[in-house]
Amino acid sequence: MTVRLFFQLVLLCSTFAASASIDEAINDPTRLSEARERDAVRKSAEILRFSGLQAGDTVVEIAPAGGYYTALLSRVVGDDGEVLAIDPERVFEYFPKGREGFPAYIERDPRTNVTYRTDFLDRMELPGDVDQIWMVLYYHDTIWTGEDRNAMNQLFFDALRPGGTYLVIDHHAVTGAPDSVTQELHRGDAAMIRAEIRSSTLRDLSIYTVAIRELMDLSQSTLGTSARIGFGA
Repeated sequence: MTVRLFFQLVLLCSTFAASASIDEAINDPTRLSEARERDAVRKSAEILRFSGLQAGDTVVEIAPAGGYYTALLSRVVGDDGEVLAIDPERVFEYFPKGREGFPAYIERDPRTNVTYRTDFLDRMELPGDVDQIWMVLYYHDTIWTGEDRNAMNQLFFDALRPGGTYLVIDHHAVTGAPDSVTQELHRGDAAMIRAEIRSSTLRDLSIYTVAIRELMDLSQSTLGTSARIGFGA
């Protein structure tokens, strides 16, 4: 079982071989133009290669928001693969207009291999033998919205096939920062996240953490900044 965590990505160099399906997904002219304009900053090609995602895979994407990664995941896995996109119900209690984000995206970029729903992350039902689970810029939100993260992570590991990948991308907080920064600054402590993911399962885990130089002062919020634009969902 593999866990891949990315914090404050600026430059990511991967040793994984380039995948034709990833290159085709990135360069697909049918993707929304505003999404394609952000590819270079988001380093999406490098992240996809590092993830090991392949054509035919089944992916669960948590908190797809505006569908930036959904568009890429669905194109990489292709017609023989599947993307199950799940937005967290709890966050909509605070941001009700957030419900409009994914439906607006999928109306503009219909994908036959994408299924969408909203759910409670700590008590939802997931399919089995999932190849990968992605959570982009949302793990910190599971803290202040009150998800039972141990139960959530257990559900994820139960859904993943042996050797599957759980990929987390988030903004890094100062090590040891209190939980309040997850809402105030929209950041998460990488060491804490690693520890609680590892403690949620008895499976043998290979955890890869990539932490590249910071885009900004860790005491600043990531909302409304170039950091957020670069790595938003």
